[in-house]
Amino acid sequence: MLAALEADERPRDEALHDGLDRLLLMNLGHQLPLGDGRDALLTPPLGSVWSLLWSSEDPRYGGGGTSAAARETRVMPAESALVLAAEHRS
Repeated sequence: MLAALEADERPRDEALHDGLDRLLLMNLGHQLPLGDGRDALLTPPLGSVWSLLWSSEDPRYGGGGTSAAARETRVMPAESALVLAAEHRS
């Protein structure tokens, strides 16, 4: 099961707002491929690409490390959560 949530609501304190669109992905099952263009929710905003902002697989949280494929948002690790941030292309 893969669940995705896009944060659309802006923080009330503008000092905390950095202008980034974010996407929270949670996978409760096996490793899954990402970025094949089949799911519109996983498509980054126009003129942007997804970049890894946070991973539950980080060793600081007891994870085994985030793979290069997950950092490049090509796969969703098994039983994990990722926070992606939209980076605007130049």
